[in-house]
Amino acid sequence: AEPLDGKKAVAQVTMNRVRQGGFPKTVCGVVKQKTRSVELQKTICQFSWVCEATKKVLFDSPAWGDSVQVAKIALTEKKVYDKFSSNVLFFHEKHLETDWKEHYKKVKVVGNHVFYRIMYANERRNQAVQSNDRRTST
Repeated sequence: AEPLDGKKAVAQVTMNRVRQGGFPKTVCGVVKQKTRSVELQKTICQFSWVCEATKKVLFDSPAWGDSVQVAKIALTEKKVYDKFSSNVLFFHEKHLETDWKEHYKKVKVVGNHVFYRIMYANERRNQAVQSNDRRTST
């Protein structure tokens, strides 16, 4: 199960996306957003549980209570997880390897997820220089 801070971090990314251009403008739109992976030849959900078979929800569990509390904060407060800026827009589960993470700056691991922000232009340049240096030194 996801710890409370992890739930807050995921909720913060969701709200950051709602407020950012290039994403749906509602929480439901962000959560249900799907993309088509040309490489994998399949539709990928931004939130994996949206594409998975329905799971049994235990409404009287502490985990459910935490989730409801986080959702209320997300919908009524400016910040859910105050350790992220508004440009933290991406995350994946810790155990997954992704081909897109090299294009973003890793911010932090929280709970079961790794979080990223958009990479600034100078960071992209530095990354390109370091990549070239590694290729020429071998």
